[in-house]
Amino acid sequence: MALETSGCSTVTTGQTDRCIEQANNADVHGVYTADEQLNACLETYKLRRDKERTAGEAFAEDVLISVIDIITD
Repeated sequence: MALETSGCSTVTTGQTDRCIEQANNADVHGVYTADEQLNACLETYKLRRDKERTAGEAFAEDVLISVIDIITD
């Protein structure tokens, strides 16, 4: 499950591991730095996940974020 709170997003550990591995294996002379490749990979996954999630998941995520906001205020 991906969560988004105050501009930050998290993705599943498995996807994060794959993105880190991809960034680590990048060509050192490439156009992008490892950090840029990692961020691009995570953003691509997040966008794909956002398109795939169901209406129920979206509602549950919105409720969870609202509850967290209420608790932290």
